[in-house]
Amino acid sequence: SLGFSILSGTMVLLSTIVLMISSMPRYRYPNYGDAENDTAAELQTLEFICTIFFTIEYLVRLFTASASSRRYITGRSDDPEDFSPREFFEVDDTNELFEDDNVDAYHPRNLRSMILVQVAKTKDFMIQPMNVIDLVAILPFYLES
Repeated sequence: SLGFSILSGTMVLLSTIVLMISSMPRYRYPNYGDAENDTAAELQTLEFICTIFFTIEYLVRLFTASASSRRYITGRSDDPEDFSPREFFEVDDTNELFEDDNVDAYHPRNLRSMILVQVAKTKDFMIQPMNVIDLVAILPFYLES
């Protein structure tokens, strides 16, 4: 949505400004903190907020990637259309998919295929260059802690 795009762009801009200001000598040790790499507490708080926002945004995209079409994930127009989850289930003549007495209507091979397709779509999402860059951008925050 437009609102989320504006929020996301604002967070990128804020994060960039915080990074630039925190690298200036007047906002670093010995003026702030007790150790060599310390910066102003306000800048550390803003960096923390931005990192948490980007982490949540990345995780939401990761966990919802399997719901997207492969064409959207890979950007390739020659990918075949995705199957809807309903196509992976075999339904008996009555078409009553969710009736209690119709539990055996699900064929395990098709359920397994559906799960494999969803995992493959998530993997395709994860290896896209922009998504790798996003992951590499937020990992240092967690690795240095």
